Amino acid sequence: MNYRRDIDGLRAIAILPVIFFHAGFNNFDYGYLGVDIFFVISGFLITSFIVNDLKLEKFKVLNFFDRRARRILPGLVFIMIASIPPALVYMQPDDLENFGQSLFATSLFSNNILLYLTSGYWDIASEFKPLLHTWSLSVEEQYYVVFPFLMILIWKLKSFWLMFLLFLFLSIISFFYYYFGSFGNESIESRASFLLLFGRAWQILLGAIGALISLKVITKIDTVKKFYKEFICLLGISLILLSMFHSLIFELNQIYLPVLASIGTLLLLVFSNQNLIATALLRSKLFVWIGLISYSLYLWHQPIFAFARIRSFDEPSFVSMILLILFLIPLATLSFKLERFFKNPKNVNNRIFYSSLTVSLIIICSAGLTFHFSNGFYKNYNELTAPYLVEDKFYDNDGYIVDAFKFQDLEFSGNKKNLIIYGDSFARDFINMGRSNDYFKNYEFTIRPYNCFNKQNYTDEEKFNLIKEGDLIIISYRILHSEASKRCFKNKISYLEKNKIDFLVIGTKDFGYNINRPLKDKIYDFKAKPSEEILEFNDFLKNNVPNEKFIDLLSLISTEDGVPLFTDDNKLMSIDRAHLTYFGAKEVGKIIFSDIRLNDLN
Repeated sequence: MNYRRDIDGLRAIAILPVIFFHAGFNNFDYGYLGVDIFFVISGFLITSFIVNDLKLEKFKVLNFFDRRARRILPGLVFIMIASIPPALVYMQPDDLENFGQSLFATSLFSNNILLYLTSGYWDIASEFKPLLHTWSLSVEEQYYVVFPFLMILIWKLKSFWLMFLLFLFLSIISFFYYYFGSFGNESIESRASFLLLFGRAWQILLGAIGALISLKVITKIDTVKKFYKEFICLLGISLILLSMFHSLIFELNQIYLPVLASIGTLLLLVFSNQNLIATALLRSKLFVWIGLISYSLYLWHQPIFAFARIRSFDEPSFVSMILLILFLIPLATLSFKLERFFKNPKNVNNRIFYSSLTVSLIIICSAGLTFHFSNGFYKNYNELTAPYLVEDKFYDNDGYIVDAFKFQDLEFSGNKKNLIIYGDSFARDFINMGRSNDYFKNYEFTIRPYNCFNKQNYTDEEKFNLIKEGDLIIISYRILHSEASKRCFKNKISYLEKNKIDFLVIGTKDFGYNINRPLKDKIYDFKAKPSEEILEFNDFLKNNVPNEKFIDLLSLISTEDGVPLFTDDNKLMSIDRAHLTYFGAKEVGKIIFSDIRLNDLN
């Protein structure tokens, strides 16, 4: 395959929005779609290279793996090793433990699986994860392991159309898996369709289909009039821009945005050439240069942004992020030169390359396992001398974590009053507040799957009827993002009032932007400023819940200077800025259960 400058320019179109998105710049809320562009490009290029080698009967799987390893691993290994010292120095235990897990998972090409099993890409602490972005590399690496064997098998059948139809069939199945899984918002199905290979395979295969089309009918494409090529490429660029910046004009369903970006990329890959005005910008020196260093930019941007945030009390300013990006450019350029050096076997032979790689990965995996099994060295901190919260878990009265499912789907015996708790993880926090202060003695309680996050619950009257069996209903959410979920919440409140069911809404809480620095530097008098979105949601609750039914937790725990992060005896109250440690549950519980409306729960 001949070198195409426009593909490097297309890489620039992909990487810049990703960087601006992770920097938190306004109007780049959909910049993460640059990763979708990379997937399509990868499918196109890898298929083109393999088919060309198969035609010449010189394709060897080991050679393919060697080229991929030399292209991807030197920079990736270097960034992981470089991230370990600042992580040790600056990260609080919970973040360090998670970082250790990411080190190990990334070394095994499976950070996407780790995110799927744990927090996901949109977790509230994701901006503090230096290796968050390696999930997409894991997807590509998993694809590299499977795809060459698939190509060899299909190639033996000596049928272009069979290969084309098989790719089309697999891409359709993958697309439907992505499409229907995406309706879950932050459900586990949604995480799977976003993070796992099969949910992304349709984009990679779309690029592969584009490569087959180009290789089979390239002469026919060359005969297409220039006017039509200009129009098609302009349409491709427009679809990419529309997917990323549609919100400036109108709103599109987020499910369809990757489709627009992927189809736009496919059109450019198939129809662009060196003479089109529409793609002249992609072939410009600036865009080609950015495209050439795009992999290095991708590797370095997230760790730099993450550690800058970890050392900040508040979210870094726009100017700070611009300066970091300017610093990123020469760093990525040097990294790119390092990658090119290792890419050439003449510079580093296989024995030296793979022995160095093995030693490096052993160091990385050892560090990762150490951070994981030591819980980020939390025992080194007197501020964390009892077990701290793991999401979806509860504390017993001695401060130890017990299984969450112990409290779910209980049948009421009728011997005590019935307490029903609805909400998200903040509802579990409420239980921890009570149990750590020896409440709920006179109540049996259960948690119902009654969340406003789920589309099927917005108007389901049968689920509303379940609450009639409760003597008291407690509702607690961290936040409700969408207008639909807020309408759902208001419908529930109206239903409770209409049926004269006793209920209380516990307000949201927040411990500021960052807890790494206050804990590491032992700033015990630190007062956090709640985030704007939490303040807005708290105002929403105030305006939509009757005063006598609303407990404004945020106001109760706030002082004039903000929300305390430590108790009076210097115990950390939250390890993730949102959920409570055992000490936080006990401290905040003392405050909230002093409210006369909760006295009966004793």
